[in-house]
Amino acid sequence: MVVATLIAPLQIWVRGQRWWYLFPPGSNPPPLTPAMMIGYMANNVLPLRAGEVVRIYVVARRWSAAGLVRARRMMSLAANTRNQYVAESSPSEKSFA
Repeated sequence: MVVATLIAPLQIWVRGQRWWYLFPPGSNPPPLTPAMMIGYMANNVLPLRAGEVVRIYVVARRWSAAGLVRARRMMSLAANTRNQYVAESSPSEKSFA
């Protein structure tokens, strides 16, 4: 538990840095780590992962990058849907005893 607590800020910073790769070359986006932290905080107090919507709002309001954030979330949704389909369509290991 102590190790996870110590690594958590580094993990949030790395995820914020990962967003830089989604911006077009030559653009100079500001640090996105604060938006990541605000989204995580909102996920802790709001139901249904509403922090994702809060993160989009914060980024759009501060940095006019709402389309980029929406595209990233749609890619995640598509990947999760595909993974769920693969998991449900694979043969299950039921016991016939």
